Amino acid sequence: MKTILDAPVFGIGDVSYCWEDVVLFGVLTGRWLPFERAVREGLACLGHVEGSGEDVPEDAVEDAAAEFRYDRELITAEEAETWLEQHGLGVTEWMAWVHREVLRRTWADRADDLVQRYPVSPAEVLESAAVDLLCSTRGADLALALAERAAAAAAEREVEDLPTEPLAPAEVSGILTRLPILDPARARARLAEVATADRGYARFCARVATPELIRRELELGRLEWIRLGCRVIQFETEPLAREAALCLREDGLAIEDVAADAHAPVQEMRFYLGELDPEVQPRLLAAVPGELVGPVPFDQGHALFLVVDKTLPTEADPELRRRVENRAVARVVADQVNRRVRWRDR
Repeated sequence: MKTILDAPVFGIGDVSYCWEDVVLFGVLTGRWLPFERAVREGLACLGHVEGSGEDVPEDAVEDAAAEFRYDRELITAEEAETWLEQHGLGVTEWMAWVHREVLRRTWADRADDLVQRYPVSPAEVLESAAVDLLCSTRGADLALALAERAAAAAAEREVEDLPTEPLAPAEVSGILTRLPILDPARARARLAEVATADRGYARFCARVATPELIRRELELGRLEWIRLGCRVIQFETEPLAREAALCLREDGLAIEDVAADAHAPVQEMRFYLGELDPEVQPRLLAAVPGELVGPVPFDQGHALFLVVDKTLPTEADPELRRRVENRAVARVVADQVNRRVRWRDR
């Protein structure tokens, strides 16, 4: 499976980044832990199948395989086989991954127990993870995170010198211990490059996060940054929410009494308007403090919102400033990725 880890993912300038770099980046930054956990869970589920004979319906595996193909517009079997061949995968390896993913989702509530009962070695994890990197959205997310750092570091190099600084020997040894199938000499060199990109990204973000950038981002999204304080009652169905709304509006009952009758707690919630469903936003934007809004779709059900207060966005709000800054910087980084990154499959 080393050939998959050697495969290029993207390039910037004359530097090429492969899947091994993505793995090293994940371990270095802590992003590898949930990825590794998912692989262990899938392998533990396979161990349980082999040990107990218990399995999931084959139609679930077929549905997952079809979903994978349609997501990538691989309509025919020939197109799917070509895609797999281009990525160094065989049909057997791909179907084994599909099977693991279906088992992992099906037995999610048993994951902790299965991982304890069917332990796997770091080498086994990495060998299976190579397929997961190519086939799962988790692999794509990791690759994008590395591309963001590499692109930002490339932009930073145009402003100031960004020397490669090797990691401490103890940190390198700890990382390589978790990745035993990698070539140590190559991994050390690539770790230094990945770590430099990560530092360059931090410098780039700090440099571009100017007051002017934050102010412009705040103006672009002024409505969505309005903060509301509400008392919220959630219901499983819309009819239940409508009945409660009538009790509040027509009968004048207190919200605590209506919630008690419905066996639903009153939740004190604060959120930004932009965090809500676009269909709900206009109704809450137009509401004044003390007004009841709803029923409206909310969190896989329906809810009533009693508006308590509304706060207009201001740079003086430290939490809002942090959120606005993160979004503004993310836009700038995304622009660098679009300008600089050459994706292997795009």
